Amino acid sequence: MADPEPPNDAETDARPQLPDALAETADLDELMVLIEDPRTTVSETALMAALRRFPESRRLHAAMIARPSLPSGVAACLSTITSDSELTRLLARHEFPSGRFFKLFQQSRNRPSWWSRAMRGSFLLSR
Repeated sequence: MADPEPPNDAETDARPQLPDALAETADLDELMVLIEDPRTTVSETALMAALRRFPESRRLHAAMIARPSLPSGVAACLSTITSDSELTRLLARHEFPSGRFFKLFQQSRNRPSWWSRAMRGSFLLSR
């Protein structure tokens, strides 16, 4: 049996994309259509824009965690604003670099409720 052929350029170009500008202006439902589709190419900039605009959306958190891959910067931001159950899924689903991020993830498991609110505020102000 022959190996499957790699996708040709036409197939790669046909993949849906989430433009960075759209992530800054679209409503949540429009963003979710693209973010929930694992075939959609989504840049780290677009994911960060979506998180910045909708930091309280559990649906957005879940869709990002469910993506086939997630940039470490987005994962780090998600770790500061997600629920404990989402954090567990995030850690189980995606690989993380050792060092600073890993320590943050470990510490965030036992975070008090005021901590996540404070981090959410500093996340929003830092952009």
